[in-house]
Amino acid sequence: QAITNITINNRQTEKQSADQLISMGISNVFIYDSRIGFLYQTQSDSFYFPITLDKVLNTNGVGAAALATIVYARRSKLNAAQTARITQAAAQSTMSTYLNVVNNLTPNFLERYLQ
Repeated sequence: QAITNITINNRQTEKQSADQLISMGISNVFIYDSRIGFLYQTQSDSFYFPITLDKVLNTNGVGAAALATIVYARRSKLNAAQTARITQAAAQSTMSTYLNVVNNLTPNFLERYLQ
């Protein structure tokens, strides 16, 4: 909200905020809200994933897990759909633990979600 002046309170405002960030020159946008879900967007693609956990334990490390995963995806030359999928998996896994970032966030863990 501080950058786009858009209050995110549903999927539509989540998408509007991502669109505005993309128009400002940000190439990869990942937005999450424990009630709304995850949105990963590039200039040409947009992917939404709902939260599928019965209970969210923690949102503190979600951004760190997502950023680490996006860096891994770029270094691994993954496409946008693959990047979105593993970023969602890392973020949601982090929400399922009280740790800052899920402790098994490794390439092997992420690659399971590419199959």
